[in-house]
Amino acid sequence: PGWIDEAVEGEYEPGTEEGRLPEGEFALVPQSLQKFHPDFDEVIRGILERGYDVVAIYDKKKPMWMQSLRRRIISGVGDGVSGRVGEVRFIPSVGREDFARIVKRSAVVVDPFPFGGGVTTLECLHICKVVVTCGLCQGNVPRLATGMVERIGLGGELVVGGAAEMVERVVGLLEDEGGRRELEGKICERKGVLYGRGDGEEIKEWQGWLERVGREAREV
Repeated sequence: PGWIDEAVEGEYEPGTEEGRLPEGEFALVPQSLQKFHPDFDEVIRGILERGYDVVAIYDKKKPMWMQSLRRRIISGVGDGVSGRVGEVRFIPSVGREDFARIVKRSAVVVDPFPFGGGVTTLECLHICKVVVTCGLCQGNVPRLATGMVERIGLGGELVVGGAAEMVERVVGLLEDEGGRRELEGKICERKGVLYGRGDGEEIKEWQGWLERVGREAREV
C-alpha cells in the first residue's frame, strides 16, 4: 500500500513519555491485547528473560487489557535470572503512518497465538519486516501468517513449532543483525506475490471460492 511506503520514510516520534520506544533492539507484537492469550505469555517472558524488550500496542479506551497483561507477565518473570531482564513497553494506539514507523523501528515482529494476525502481518511484510509465527500453535483459527510466510518461501526460517522454539528464533534474530537483514532482503524481493496484481483477478478468485463454499454448505 502506498501509505506504508510514505510512512516509513520518516521516524516515529511519540508525543509522550508513555510512548517511548526502547533504545536498543526490541521485539514487536503489533496485535490488539485481546489476542495475548495466557499460553503466549511464555514467549513474552522468555524474550524478557534473555534481556530484550517487547513492545505492545494498547487501546487507550480499554486500559484493563494492558493492566491484565502486565499482571500476568510480571508474575515470575526473571526468577533465577542473573542478567538484565527486559521490559514490556506499552505504546498507545496510533495512526497508520506512526504504526508503520513503529514496525520499521522494531527488529522482529512476533505473531501471537492462538489468535494470530492477518492484515497486520501483510502490512509488516510490506515493510520487509521479519515476522516469526507458530503455525501449530494457532489451534482452529486460520494460520494466515504461516501461509503468507510460506508463500514467500521463508517457512523454514520464520515458522516455528512451539513456544520455546519461538523464543529461541526471536532471540536469535535479535542477536544476529546480519542474518536479520538478509531475511529482510528476501522478503523485499518476494513480497509481491502476496499483494494484488491490479487486474481484478483476485476478486474473481475470491468470488469463485465463496460461491463454491456456499454451495458445499447448502449441500451438507
